[in-house]
Amino acid sequence: MQGKANFRGHPLHLILISFPVALWTAALFTDSVGTWQHEDFWFRMSVVLIAMGTAVAIPASVCGYIDYRTIP
Repeated sequence: MQGKANFRGHPLHLILISFPVALWTAALFTDSVGTWQHEDFWFRMSVVLIAMGTAVAIPASVCGYIDYRTIP
């Protein structure tokens, strides 16, 4: 069973969902390092990683919703 949100037969939701998970996990890591080292660089990096993860999560959720609505 395949939904409509695909690229050359590959489901987009499954491709896109790994990026927010990895980016938000990296943000958790950089927050931990920033707390341990007391440097602002790590906290700024964490904000960037969270923003990038959210920017990719939005199209991933749209593709997931399209798949959910169109799978027979």
